[in-house]
Amino acid sequence: MGVGSPRVRSSGFALTDISGLQAWYKFNTGITTSGVTVLTWDDSSGNNRKMGNITATNRRPEFTAYDNTVIFSSDKYLELNSTYGTDTVFPNTNAFTAFMAIRFPISGNKVNPILAGSASAQSITAGNLTFATGSFYAFNGSNTNYNLTDTGDATHPFLSNQLGVFAIKREGTSLTFFKNSRSNVVETSTESDTSTTLNLDILGTTAASGTQITIAEVAVYDSGLSDANFDLVMDDIKTRVGI
Repeated sequence: MGVGSPRVRSSGFALTDISGLQAWYKFNTGITTSGVTVLTWDDSSGNNRKMGNITATNRRPEFTAYDNTVIFSSDKYLELNSTYGTDTVFPNTNAFTAFMAIRFPISGNKVNPILAGSASAQSITAGNLTFATGSFYAFNGSNTNYNLTDTGDATHPFLSNQLGVFAIKREGTSLTFFKNSRSNVVETSTESDTSTTLNLDILGTTAASGTQITIAEVAVYDSGLSDANFDLVMDDIKTRVGI
């Protein structure tokens, strides 16, 4: 069976209107299932980077009708493969902007991989450290790591069963984390390594017991977006997933 989008957008804007969209796993769109097991998730960017998992079929995530999202529990993951789409990592540039609509679990403290690279240590992660009172955000590049621990701020932690849009923007020496809007900056850091290319090709993680997260939507651009374009994308995703 296939899961299609029940919503009709009337704004006329689409994420593909902004150049550089490398991969787009759109909310409740292009998800093929067998029962609740997710077989593939189409790439709505037009680049045919469909995600699936024939490497480990017992580690496929599950679709939930609770909120029409995909549950990546434990070591469940989807990956690029030439069997069902273009077997090419993304975004293939050192600059990028990634938007990730995610829901954290009802219980438990865990750092959760959202996007990862199978051939390197690259990943983008978020999670609860002290449940409901602290958060952890990380970007792991080929040669550099950046971690932020936010333990005392009530604005940024991801709460139990909370759906939010986590964004990260890398441009030049600037690395910025956001939550739900461009004005809600979790942290801005100086990125020392501006030469490495970001190569991502996995949703979730291949590591045992490595995640406990639900993904509603992911979109990745191969540049640092302008403020106006960032706001367009963020607002569109928030409207679509119901924030």
